[in-house]
Amino acid sequence: MSSAPEPGQKGKKFLQHAISCGVVAVVVLAIVGYQGIRKFGHNPGGYWFKKGLQYNLGKGVTQDYVEARDLYQKAADAGNTQAMNNLGLLYEQGQGGPQDYSKALHWYLKAANANNTKAMVNLAELYEDGSGTTQDYATARDWYQKAANAGNARAMNNLAELYEKGEGVTQDYTKARQWYQRSADKGNADAKQALSRLTALNGP
Repeated sequence: MSSAPEPGQKGKKFLQHAISCGVVAVVVLAIVGYQGIRKFGHNPGGYWFKKGLQYNLGKGVTQDYVEARDLYQKAADAGNTQAMNNLGLLYEQGQGGPQDYSKALHWYLKAANANNTKAMVNLAELYEDGSGTTQDYATARDWYQKAANAGNARAMNNLAELYEKGEGVTQDYTKARQWYQRSADKGNADAKQALSRLTALNGP
């Protein structure tokens, strides 16, 4: 499968062609286009992530998980944490190739260590479920806590569930309700339902 062109290649070829043709207007357009493409050179990870996302979602191109995985890999190798997280998702879900929880765990952890809160939650869920690793509620709690402290509503909801069930923490309905409330305040639908359920069972 052909891959997307390296950042700058298209602009360089266009510029060279325009100069050889001696067309001033085309040369000007080529320079403008080349300068625009060169901006990606300062952030190659962002370029590859954007291209990968297009193929992942099928935005403006035919949806292709294999191509998305390849492009996310390039972006992740360039240090883009969004690509690391999305690459982990493709491995976890078996899209674009075989399902591989170990590789999902690897990329989630790398992104989480770079402070990507979505990756922290995805990583915590693998530890909570024991997918690709030994089930470890305490480690799941730690990552949920870190993401929740950073404002991630999904992490707040999942942390509340651990407190409600007493998994990885001492069971504490007060803390569960507090975290559900904080998550609900951010619009998390699961947290809103949990609050309604707790209220019906235990009162306000």
